[in-house]
Amino acid sequence: MSYSRQAKWDLLAQRLVYTMFAIFVGIAMVIMSHADGFPYAAFKIDKATVEGKVISFEGNNKNYILKYSFTGVSGNHHENTQFVDKKVWFYKEEGEPINITYFPSIPEISYASKLVPHATLSFGIMASGLTLTLLASLVAIVLIIALIKNRKEE
Repeated sequence: MSYSRQAKWDLLAQRLVYTMFAIFVGIAMVIMSHADGFPYAAFKIDKATVEGKVISFEGNNKNYILKYSFTGVSGNHHENTQFVDKKVWFYKEEGEPINITYFPSIPEISYASKLVPHATLSFGIMASGLTLTLLASLVAIVLIIALIKNRKEE
């Protein structure tokens, strides 16, 4: 293998490693933000709002856990648990009514209506992670093809 061909191979391999790192970062962004980002995306497609009831609202110094129940438009009873960051000004007593926004096709995807706007950032991170992953995957495919062509030229 000539020096210029080896240099080209090294450059392509180095770019492939950077691209794989970008794919890893994109996947990590999606994994870390999907819990709040996915419901927000679902609510952009379709949503229904009903009144539910707080089963429990407990927490420590950092987070709260909100457990609630609601009856969907179809008449089925559902329960869900949601983590609430302490930074969000939100407090409910047990038995208190609460508005619930949910995805009618999959009622397990539900959120306390007041907290839906707080999921915007998670949705943005999730969408950015998906975009980064897809673009980096396309670049990786191009780099792999270039590496194969470079190897065949030997």
